Amino acid sequence: VSKGGVIRADKPGSAMITVTGGGKDLKYQVKVYKLNMKNRVKQIRKRELKQGMNTLEKILAVHYWMSRHIAYDTNQRGSGAKILLTGGGVCADYSRGFGYMMNELKVPYAAMIGTVNGILHEWSMVKYKGKWYHIDVTFDDGGLTNGRSRTIPRLYYFMIASKLMGKDHQFDKKYVYAKKATSTKFDNKRKSSDFTRFPMD
Repeated sequence: VSKGGVIRADKPGSAMITVTGGGKDLKYQVKVYKLNMKNRVKQIRKRELKQGMNTLEKILAVHYWMSRHIAYDTNQRGSGAKILLTGGGVCADYSRGFGYMMNELKVPYAAMIGTVNGILHEWSMVKYKGKWYHIDVTFDDGGLTNGRSRTIPRLYYFMIASKLMGKDHQFDKKYVYAKKATSTKFDNKRKSSDFTRFPMD
């Protein structure tokens, strides 16, 4: 356990952490699992997905987890869905990691490919209550600082329509899903950093 409270483990197992202060002991059982996709999904479910959550809340929870725990890192380009394990990658990896989680949650998902300012880019779409929406976890990851993303997530590219997305994302015409994102239900709910007040229905 570091001075900053970060717990690191050399191998799977469990340990009891005891913190002493003010004449009291606080005990916490820590379990470390083998690092694989199955256990990562289990961890995200346990940490972020609460009993009784609706589909939109689950989509938001995955977006939030990825925005907080994954960094844009060109050195880990090509990690694909394993970005959930490596903690770093580029736009295509964010999209595929997000897609992996959507498949686990049985949420219809599609990858979108296009450009932003002339640069090739990949992002995501999900189908919610019969309507398609755009989600760009990469762009909501708070931007870049010294080549790595900051940890302040936002909801600027979460559940928005093609018209709004098209203001800075140019779609590859071969991807027909872009034409289907007509619902503007959440367009005016874009937020710079507040995940706790996104309207749920």
